[in-house]
Amino acid sequence: MTTSSTGSRSRESCNPDCFEEIATSLRGLYRLMGAAPVGQRVFHDGTSAINVPDGSWQTRRQALWDLPVPSVGAAQTVQGEAIRVTGRLSNKILGNGGVNWDRDFRSTLGAGGSHLEQGDSLDEGELGEVASLERVLRSGSGESEQLYRLGELAVD
Repeated sequence: MTTSSTGSRSRESCNPDCFEEIATSLRGLYRLMGAAPVGQRVFHDGTSAINVPDGSWQTRRQALWDLPVPSVGAAQTVQGEAIRVTGRLSNKILGNGGVNWDRDFRSTLGAGGSHLEQGDSLDEGELGEVASLERVLRSGSGESEQLYRLGELAVD
């Protein structure tokens, strides 16, 4: 497995020539603030089994987000992509009201549904529900309940 720092930027996106200087500065900030350093994030290797904890779909989604979804770019697994795509759509619609909703996001919405049809897929009724949610969300507007349900289906 590869490791990366937690946060919006990953170690992989940092200039390797500056990494040690940045790491030293961060350790100094942690000491100055009296805060415990954030642990390194462990990413899924793309092939190992993913063990999802028991709990609510939100708890399970967070575990799936933390393991196979990278800080930047596509996930290595279909499962990771399904989680990443539904999170991206929720953020776009709920986080900024669908501003700049465009062909890319409509395409992303369709990709999310196709990810849910692969592998150990949802049952026919749930796939029908995904298709219905996609039709409603296609305009870039949607209710939080619809987006949460799409996220829950991605976790399932």
